This record gives sequence, C-alpha cells and structure tokens, in this order.
Amino acid sequence: MRTLLALLGAFLATSAWALPVAWEPFAYPTTPTNLVGQVNPNGVGFTWWQAGPTTGGTNVPSIYPGNLSYPGLAPSTGNAVKFGGVDSGGMAARFSQTSGGNIATSGTLYYSFIFQLTDTNGLSTTAYFWAGFNNSAGSQSGLPTTVGTRINCRPAVGGFQIGLDKSSGTGSAFQFATNLFQLGTNIFVVGSYTFNTSSTSDDVSQLWIDPDPSTFGTTNQPPATLTNSTGNDLAQIASFCLFNRNPGEPHGIILDQLSIGTSWDQVTPTNIPLAITTQPKNQRVVVGGRATFSVGQFNAATFQWQHNGTNILGATQNPLTINDVQLSDGGTYDVVVGNSPATPVTSSNATLTVYPNIYPVLVPLFSLAPGSRPYLTTDGSTTPNERCIAYNVLSNQVLLVSRTNTITSDTNPAVYVLDGNTGGDLYGMNTNGIYGGLDINGGGTNLISLNCIDVGPDGAVYACNVGNVAASPDWFQLYYWPDSDPNTAPVAVFQGDPGGQSQPLRFGDSMAVRGSGAGTQVLLINSTGVAGTILTPGAGGINTPNSWNYNYFTNVTAGATGGRTVLYYGTDPTYWEKHGSDGLTLLSYDISTSMGTSAIITNYPNLPGSPPLVAFNAQTNLLLAINISSPSGTPDTVDQYDYSDPTQPLFVASYNFPVNHQPNGNGCGRIIISGDRVYALDSNNGLVAYRIEPTLQITPTPPGVVISWSSEVTGYTLTASPSLASPTTWTNVSTGTLVGNQYFVTNSAATGTLFYRLQK
Repeated sequence: MRTLLALLGAFLATSAWALPVAWEPFAYPTTPTNLVGQVNPNGVGFTWWQAGPTTGGTNVPSIYPGNLSYPGLAPSTGNAVKFGGVDSGGMAARFSQTSGGNIATSGTLYYSFIFQLTDTNGLSTTAYFWAGFNNSAGSQSGLPTTVGTRINCRPAVGGFQIGLDKSSGTGSAFQFATNLFQLGTNIFVVGSYTFNTSSTSDDVSQLWIDPDPSTFGTTNQPPATLTNSTGNDLAQIASFCLFNRNPGEPHGIILDQLSIGTSWDQVTPTNIPLAITTQPKNQRVVVGGRATFSVGQFNAATFQWQHNGTNILGATQNPLTINDVQLSDGGTYDVVVGNSPATPVTSSNATLTVYPNIYPVLVPLFSLAPGSRPYLTTDGSTTPNERCIAYNVLSNQVLLVSRTNTITSDTNPAVYVLDGNTGGDLYGMNTNGIYGGLDINGGGTNLISLNCIDVGPDGAVYACNVGNVAASPDWFQLYYWPDSDPNTAPVAVFQGDPGGQSQPLRFGDSMAVRGSGAGTQVLLINSTGVAGTILTPGAGGINTPNSWNYNYFTNVTAGATGGRTVLYYGTDPTYWEKHGSDGLTLLSYDISTSMGTSAIITNYPNLPGSPPLVAFNAQTNLLLAINISSPSGTPDTVDQYDYSDPTQPLFVASYNFPVNHQPNGNGCGRIIISGDRVYALDSNNGLVAYRIEPTLQITPTPPGVVISWSSEVTGYTLTASPSLASPTTWTNVSTGTLVGNQYFVTNSAATGTLFYRLQK
C-alpha cells in the first residue's frame, strides 16, 4: 500500500486549524535576491533548489518587496516572489527538502497561493504551464518534466484565462475556466492531486480559482472550478516547482503565500500558522560545561527563552546556549515563540540539572600524531593503514596493527609494540606467514591481512584478518602468540568460515578476548550485525594450527553497519556491542545448540554523536567514546561521560587528538580502559594515551571537612600537608570509605591550612 509521508505529521498543533506540510511567505530580503538557494525559515527544512540549466538570462525568480492579500485568508507576511518567461534563465525553482526528501505516494496533496499577472505580452495562445507538483526533489541539471496539477495561462480578448493540466503538458489536455481575469488582479488558487490505484492513468487533478471564502480554514471543501484526469499518473510527489523557462510563458508573475498540505483547511488558513513541533529536552551538565536548548518550530519569527519562568535578558535566538554552566543555572527552561498577529506559543519546560565536577580527569601520558612515526599515516580512504590497538597489562605494552610494514619492508602486515608509559617504539612482533585477508579493492594488493588485535589476561596475543569467503587466501583467520616477544611466531589456530554458513559472512571487523588457556573465548560479530561466533581452543590445545572450534549464533542487532566495538563484560554469556549510529547494547548469547541465538538485555540508545568506538566500565559508570565526526579544522576527541543514568548520559569532558579532523569513514581504531590507563587510536588521526586521575571535592562540614573522590579509579590514599613550600611533607589521612560511586573521608578541623592530594 502506498503511503503519504506528511512532513509535519508529528507537529504539536496548538491552534484551531491544522498546520500545512509547508508554508512559504517568502520572508527573505529584497536586494533583489534570487529565490534559488533560499532556505525556508518555518521549521520545515525546505530549500529552493535550481532545477534546469541557466542559459544566461537575467530574469531569474527574485524576491519581490511587499505582499499580495486575499479576503478571508490569513494576513500576508514576509515578501513575494516575481518571475516570468522574458529572457528566462531556462530553469525551475523547486521547493523541497533534500534529494531524499519527504514523498507523497497516496491520498491527496494540495497547494495554494495568491498571484497576479502583470504582463501577458508574448504569452503563448496555446498556454504554458508555470507551476505544479514535481516528482523529484533537490537540485538537478535538467528541467523538470514530470509535473502534476499544472497551472497555466493563455491570453484572451480583454484579459487572460487560467487552465489546469493533470500531467501531459500538451495543449489538447488543458482545461480552462470560462472566467476572464485582468492584469494586476490578486487571484487565489488551490490545486490538488489525488492518487488512485485502479490503473496508471486514473489519478485526478483539481483546481479552485477564487474559491468561496466561507470555506477557508474549514473541512467544507467547495466544488472544484476545474477537474482533469487526462494523462499518465505521477508515481510520487516530492516538490513544488515555479517555472521560469520559456518566453512563451507569462512574462510577469507575482506570487505570494504558498502553502502545501494534505487537507483543504491546511492550505486556506484564516490565521497565521504557528506551532512548536519539538519540545526542548532535559539536560544534565557538569559545572563548567555547556548546555544547549533548542525547539522545533513552525513559522516562529521571535523567541524569548525563560529560566524558571523569568525572561532571560538577550536570549532571543534559537537555540539557547549556556556556556560555563554554574550550579545557579540549574532549573527549568522554556521558550515563547511568536509571529504577529498570531497568538504566541509557549514550549514545555526542560530541566537543566547541574552536577559538581567531581569526576576523574584524563592526564596525558603521550600523544602521537600522524607522521610522527613511519607507520602512523593519513590515508583519505575508508581503509586506513592503522587498524586497531591492544594493551598488554602484564608487559605494559601497547600493540598497534598496521597494514604498513616498516620493520621488514615486506608485504606482511606489522604489529608495532610501544612502551605503555611513554609511547616509545620497542620492536615489532613476528608476523611471518601471515597472508591473505579480504581484498578491499579487487586488485590483489590491498589486503586486510591483520585487522583486530586483543590480549588475554595471561598475556597471550590474538589477531585476525578480515575475511568473507570460504576458501584461501581470503577466508577468515585467527592468529595466536603466547606472548608479545619479538621472536615468538604466530600460529593460525583457525582458518575458514567462523559462521559455517552457505553464504560466508564478513568477520574480523570487531573482536574481543576473555579467559586464558583452554578457557579462552574469542568473540566475533560480523560486519552487518546479523551473526556472531565464539571461537574456543580445540582438543589439540590452544596453539595447534587450525584446531579451534566455532560456535555460531544469530545476532539480534541484525542490519546494523559500521560495527567496531565489541566488549566482553560480566559473566559468560554476556557482551556489549556498538554498531555505528545504533545504541550501546548489552546482549546475551546461547550456543547450546548448533544454531545459537542471542537476546538484548538492555539497549542504551542516547549516546550523543553515535560514536562507533567506545570503552565502558559498568562498575564505575565511566564511558569513553572517540568522536570521529568533528568539523573540519578542529580535532577529533576522546569524550568522557558519566553513564550512571544511561538514558541520559552526562558529558564530562573532551580531550583532543593531536591533529585536526582527518576522515575515518569506517570508524577504524579502538579505545581501551585498563585500570587507570586509557589508550585510543583514531585511524588517520593519531594515537593518544592517558592516566585516569580522580578529582577531589572538599565540602566544609563544621567543625571539619568532607573530602570525596570518584570510585572510577581505585587504590588511592588521601594525604595532607600544612604547606606546599619545599620541602613538603605529606601525611596519609585515609583510603576513604566507599559509598555509592564515591570515596568519602571526614577530617576534623585543624589549626591553620591543610592541603590535600591523592597518592597512589
């Protein structure tokens, strides 16, 4: 069944009349200004696009000062538009959203406008259409040809006539009203197009010319002046066009108050439409952060934001941004929108909750920019050279996988080993014998022979390629090293299709490891989220070539793309998963049968920015995400959130990568939280490392003080000193008492001043 996607169907109408799909009063400056390129300000996302060639004509559709009005309709606002066929630009001005805009394929769609003709010289006696619905949206180089409910004009003795054409564009299909109209007369027309399904030529166009004002703003649609069903049906309607293409068209048209809607009352308004379409949302902000409130609106010209019911001085723009938020900024926020003479509309309240900054900070350990090492590069493709990182806590080493080998200068991929404290190069792991992998460009020279890497709690290293075929060399392969020693050779412990399906799936874009020895589990999720598998050592032992088993399960996040984050957490059989713009999801799997299953335990959909690379410590509610979508000219960031309320994550801080944003379209890289360490690779943008350090919060509680810090880091002792002058003596106070997600120490009053710090 065909459906109508009404652009503003979710509007919260606050008036007695329905809101139109779009309303265009041409409220643009006149200098004169070309209509093409103007963006409708009424909250509907419409733009005037150029459709058709520009042939050098100067008479392009331009904003015209002043208004046209018609008795019984809402007062006209803004300006008007003027266009015509003399010295035309050969184009149409098309009113739509983007090229993938909202589309009507069923029901009835209406348009209406007020117009007058100022010049009929040269007007074709067989008539030319100059406005109507169009099946396409956005800009295009060719002139639109598939147009429905076309309005046209032809000269007549003593004036001109107005006609209707459903879709054919030929003079024989035109129908004309008998009325005779004069130049300079304001004329109000309503056009409609009704989709029918019995055949490909049964849709109906109707046109009302100067309809009865008593029907305006009601559902009492009067009989149409003209009805036309001649010609082929339109498959869809995606825009409305004004044509400025041919000297045979009217040479001077002034048009105003364009409305598009799905009912008669929407396009015959007796009052100016005004509404709030989306309400401002609650926010949680740390002291010193930024809060932004916005409201979706239709046709609002003025805004006045309020805090706790009182007008905020100068807060007359949408959105409202509050920088350097303080505790006093907490409370409710709403906005009053207006457009005289419409009655102002007030939004619902949004609550700003402000939290003291008691959260740990990320203290830099090292930062490596692209170009600082031969293997840290910038590749504008979606297949960057740096693929993934892992952290070996036993050796305090960072392992980085790259498709570029600067160690042996051969075609093998490389695993570079860096010092976990300084980022200094140590050596490269042995990658002899690693080959194959998915050929990403079909040329046989751009294989992803190693992609993901992880380290078990025993220091064993696991890495895999990207594979999606069942035969060598492009099948999936998992490699094992008992340690990260440079002389240890890899063993291909699994080769083939880990899903065991008749149509092999792409595996190797994400991987997580837990357990050790015979209890090791390697979790894989395929690239589209439809399948997962658990690889485990076989009877031959953990290091026997091609001996591991797979346990396939269907994945309920099917259809997702850009999957780069898979995290083991908690007890078997649970894991966390993040695919592209999808939420962070906690799942369980069941591999007790040959065709395993999975189920969602919890889905947290509201992580801002939809980052594909996240690290999550559920015990301490610390979530870190790599923002790979920063604007050009600014760096990508590691963003820190408090996730104690996962329905509304609390942004805490951002930490920059060392270069301005470089594209990383497939979201390659990884972010790791390990104890008090954080390591983050944003492919094409560098590698950064941090130490998590708690922030002290001191609250006077006479006669003493309460000192607290976050439990997101452990093992710290509170120390105190009466002076910071050298030599400074620090005395242990306490390791703190854990209450909720904070450590607390109550210290009695002391003579003079005490300075506090945490020491590990």
